[in-house]
Amino acid sequence: MPGWNLGNQLEANSGGTPGETVWGNPVITEKLIKQVKAQGFKSIRIPVSYLSKIGAGPNYTIDSKWLDRVQEVVDMCIDNGLYAIINVHGDGYYTVKGGWLLCGESASEQKKIKAKYEKVWEQIAKRFKNYDEHLVFESMNEEFDNTYNTPNREYYDNINAYNQIFVDTVRKSGGKNNVRYLLIPGWNTDINYTAGDYGFLDYFGLCYCTLCAVENTEAVFTVITVVPVNSNYIPLMSGIIHILCKISTICCIALILVRFVY
Repeated sequence: MPGWNLGNQLEANSGGTPGETVWGNPVITEKLIKQVKAQGFKSIRIPVSYLSKIGAGPNYTIDSKWLDRVQEVVDMCIDNGLYAIINVHGDGYYTVKGGWLLCGESASEQKKIKAKYEKVWEQIAKRFKNYDEHLVFESMNEEFDNTYNTPNREYYDNINAYNQIFVDTVRKSGGKNNVRYLLIPGWNTDINYTAGDYGFLDYFGLCYCTLCAVENTEAVFTVITVVPVNSNYIPLMSGIIHILCKISTICCIALILVRFVY
């Protein structure tokens, strides 16, 4: 399924405050969405940053006007027969002012981060709980400690924990979220560290998975479906992913949990 990335708009920010036009792009319109569809695309990924749009704890309430705008753009896509993907995007970047979903912080900070992350996805999931399978949730984007080296296993464990919080929070939120497709990335969406022996596949084992490859601005759904995963299947999964990379110049890789997984 060919997809298009609606980048540099709802994830754009200025000094940690999200703004749709602060990086020089115009406001998203239905005319744009129709033009994308006319080019043959079937899905649109909508990166979203929340940052300062999230209030103080313990409730971490998202600015309702910002969430309204996210919903408007999602509706533009779905109303035109497209699939839409939304995520928590710039909040996990060390390079973004106000970034808070930071896997390399201390254990005491992780407690706060995880509590905030759960509250954020609780609100997003509640807002969209009655949307059908045309809406996909992606937990985060390119999450890592901002060092391009072998992953720190403690920090990778934090990423795995974030993903588990995401899955659990969405699944228990009611409506159609108990069967929604969920996209979960590994370390910096790096193929080697997602498929390698870093605990990602073990952590999300015993489930049916669908690989989702992302090539620049093109998302391809349902590349291949794999049997239930456990430690015995990790070499198989790793091999399949590497083969896909060799044949399709994929720049990042993630896993979608098939919607009946809990």
